[in-house]
Amino acid sequence: GGPMPCKGCGVQEQALEEFQKHKRIIFRKCRQVGASVITGAYALWRANFQKSQIIRIVSLSQADSLEFKEKTIDIDYEEMPGFLKSKTTRDGNSRTKLKLMNGSQIRVLSKSKNAGRGSTPSLMIIDEAAFNEYMDDIWRAVEPALDHGGDVIVISTTNGVGNWYHLT
Repeated sequence: GGPMPCKGCGVQEQALEEFQKHKRIIFRKCRQVGASVITGAYALWRANFQKSQIIRIVSLSQADSLEFKEKTIDIDYEEMPGFLKSKTTRDGNSRTKLKLMNGSQIRVLSKSKNAGRGSTPSLMIIDEAAFNEYMDDIWRAVEPALDHGGDVIVISTTNGVGNWYHLT
């Protein structure tokens, strides 16, 4: 039936509180709990209402990254009332990025050994980390930035034992 007002359930409301309180979050999700939706909404809120936020979202594939952005960030941004919206820059709205006039930007990436390199994100979101064979490399690249004030939200369903997600 189209977009509907967001009414968070208890788990989603608690997640939003935890996102604001803690710098490092690991969110063990199950299907259809809305973990990706609420995480994307938080990323958009942060980019829109705080200046100069550099937000990176890493998903398993390019298609997964684009779907994450389209289903969570793009829909919310489009439906947001104009008076609340920070405008996009001239080149600021594409399938892989959202750049706002307040200096904030959201960029989606697919998994790779270098997905965490090349910037100092204020927020890094890593989706389906338990299935990402490059998590050790991504974490080594991102951790120094986190030590200088960045936040990270790792969300995933489980995928056995012994992988980075399980061990962390």
